[in-house]
Amino acid sequence: QMTAEYQINAFNVPLHNQLKIVLATNIAESSITIPDIVYVIDSGLQKQRQFDPTTNTARLELVAISKQSMVQSQGRAGRVAPGMSISLYSSYDAQKYFPEASIPAIRRVPLTELCLLIKQLPPLNGNGSENMCEDVFALALDTPDKQAVAAALFELRRLGALDQNERMTSLGRLIARLPLNPRTSKVLV
Repeated sequence: QMTAEYQINAFNVPLHNQLKIVLATNIAESSITIPDIVYVIDSGLQKQRQFDPTTNTARLELVAISKQSMVQSQGRAGRVAPGMSISLYSSYDAQKYFPEASIPAIRRVPLTELCLLIKQLPPLNGNGSENMCEDVFALALDTPDKQAVAAALFELRRLGALDQNERMTSLGRLIARLPLNPRTSKVLV
């Protein structure tokens, strides 16, 4: 949420005998690469978008990193000079409490926004008809739960963004243009 003017400072080379410290969340860490990182301090926690089906909302939750993320974080230290990674958790905790891998985002976020995005893509089948969400999701490396896809399509039909044949309506095209969840977009439209 910092301005670009401040963000660019992370890439400035420090003067001789100066130490540059960059504090970044896992979200920032995945978006940028700062080449001169020597030391990494790993908290073992990350913010992850989670979907709560009971309230039908998505939120950021603080969760333990995966063992894969732990190894990746250690690899960021000392790329250009000798360095080290410092973990703020014990190896016992990492082995006992950290999952092997993170759950793919497609399995933990609401699919309504993604379904609208799929509908806006050029036809994948070559015959000019709109993409069917189930068919596109079937091509993914990690396929979402079929019930989650069905729930997303039901929600979009209920909102009037899709018709009964899963074609995007004029309201759906307006909703898809807003960078919000479809329910909030409909309220604004």
